[in-house]
Amino acid sequence: MFPQVKGKILCSDWQKPVKLESSDIEAFPELGSPARCPQFKFKYPVQVPSEGLPVDSVLILRVYTLDVDTGQQVVIGNCAVWLCFLTGDQVTKDSLFLF
Repeated sequence: MFPQVKGKILCSDWQKPVKLESSDIEAFPELGSPARCPQFKFKYPVQVPSEGLPVDSVLILRVYTLDVDTGQQVVIGNCAVWLCFLTGDQVTKDSLFLF
């Protein structure tokens, strides 16, 4: 076990958007990066369906690290990122890249 980031693209009902074909996210730090400040160089391309993503789509991320005392993997944080891009009043349907 080691530091990592896991995530999913979900709608507000905690379900995956119906037409979105993407796997869960699992990112690991670069080998040789410091344990106290792991570095991630991870890209996750998502092909957005032609009808776009639902406007309530979010990326949910959970960050894990190792507990110094027990050596167990523990959660150190969660975050949610809104995924839709707005251009005026329109939600764009372009490909989405998560960095």
